Amino acid sequence: KQRNKYTHLSKVKITVVDNYQGEESKIILLSLVRNNPDNKIGFLGTENRVCVALSRAREGFYIFGNIEILKSNSPLWTKIAATLEGFGSLGTSLRL
Repeated sequence: KQRNKYTHLSKVKITVVDNYQGEESKIILLSLVRNNPDNKIGFLGTENRVCVALSRAREGFYIFGNIEILKSNSPLWTKIAATLEGFGSLGTSLRL
């Protein structure tokens, strides 16, 4: 496995959203990157799966993806983006 090369990731859980129902983590990094010529968002247009994805962090939550593609394909993501913008929590970079 590639992961074995990175010993600092030994305690990091990497999983897909479908396997995460009923679980929580202190910090979540969520990748919503979509890469296809039609800009389809797949499961990210399904409300219950979005709910699972957005409700599992206890202390820190960082989402990576193209909000414009998500908004153009889903009224739910339009609402989510407006909420994030209202809190000043939507940006184009993450300062480390």
